[in-house]
Amino acid sequence: MLPRLLIGWLGLMLFMLPVLTACQSQQDAKVKAHSSGGALGIVDANPNNPLGGSYRTYESDMTVMQNALNRSLPQLQVQAIRLNGTTAHIRLLAPSGTADAELQKLQQEAVRVLAADAPRYEAKVTVERS
Repeated sequence: MLPRLLIGWLGLMLFMLPVLTACQSQQDAKVKAHSSGGALGIVDANPNNPLGGSYRTYESDMTVMQNALNRSLPQLQVQAIRLNGTTAHIRLLAPSGTADAELQKLQQEAVRVLAADAPRYEAKVTVERS
């Protein structure tokens, strides 16, 4: 008798479970609009997306470095900028009469300027006399 009663209750519960869960009220889903479309607003948020304003290329990074050096150290001429991963190799030319101690100061100042304007790169700066 007990197994029949247990089987009956179990059968009733298994039958009622889908019926009770199907009777829940459905709420209307509200669609959230993102600022400028795209997949969940990725156009605005992803810095590696070339459509975003913060996307950077090696060419634009080199332009930023050159402009920073020309603005901060106008006495130096940028001879070459080479990027290799996260390392930037910069070769600068100083006027021919520049003393060795001054070359060292200019090199340190160039590294400081590049660290502020292009922080993603480790700057290796060489300053030579022209």
